[in-house]
Order: sequence, then structure tokens, then C-alpha cells
Amino acid sequence: MVKVSNDSRTVHFRLVCELPPEEQVDFLIAEFGLQDKQEHVHPGESQPDGSLVYRFDLEAVPGQSQEAIRWRGTYVHGRPAAPFLYLSLRCVGAEPSQWAKRIKVPLQGITSRQVETANKMEGAVLEGRVSGKGSGTVALLGDGWSVRSATDRAAAVSS
Repeated sequence: MVKVSNDSRTVHFRLVCELPPEEQVDFLIAEFGLQDKQEHVHPGESQPDGSLVYRFDLEAVPGQSQEAIRWRGTYVHGRPAAPFLYLSLRCVGAEPSQWAKRIKVPLQGITSRQVETANKMEGAVLEGRVSGKGSGTVALLGDGWSVRSATDRAAAVSS
């Protein structure tokens, strides 16, 4: 994590989508990926197990209370009190707002302690895992967001 100013920090993220949806909708070619605010879909990195990995940075800004964090960045959607990420599926060539499926990945639950731990660890990321089988707001798999080494996704760091 890199410090941006006295109050904000850039946090490195890794989002893993297990069992992503097929990239075909009603016999049409579709695109699936992390949706930005301009409604562009950014593809993930395919893994040997079939999952997709998305690597991106968000800005963490302290909120009104000690534990509150406001998230900012290209991929943050929603209200400051309930921010989320979108993993979105749409047919290639469709209008930007014509989604076949969207998965809302909540950013709530990330603690200031996790942000600080990631800040102190060289090469750390905040990792979340979701299933691509659901739609709408989904729960993160396992223990939710966790601090991990950028090179070793298997070993979680206690938060």
C-alpha cells in the first residue's frame, strides 16, 4: 500500500471470482469483468482452476468514526456508507446499461486495522473471493476480505 496524503491511502486489491459465468448469453458473445464508473468492463486474469482474478487499487479515506473508511476509485459504486464493486456480464456490442447479470461485491467489513496491516506489509493486498453463480449483492466466500501476500493467495494474515 502506498500513502497518498496524510489522510488517504492507496490500497491494492485482488478480487477472485470462482465459477465465473459463461461468456455467452442467448447464443451471443458476452463480456464479463470488473465494471468501472464509465460502465466499461475490464476482464480478469484466467487461472488454471477456471477462476478469474482482478487486480486494482482503491483509495481509502478515513470516515467520521475511527473504524469508518470511505472508498474512492474508478471501480467504486454506491453510496459512501455502502460502497461496492460490480462484476458485470453483458453482450458484446450492447448498450452500456444493458446488463445480462451484475454481481455486487460489498466493500463493507474492511476494517481500518486491515488497511493498516496491508500498509505495513511489503507487497500486501486485500483479497476477497466471490462465486460467479450468484447475482445481485453476494456474500464474500470464506472469511470475507483478508490481508494476503500479493504472491501467495493461500496464506491469510490475521486481521
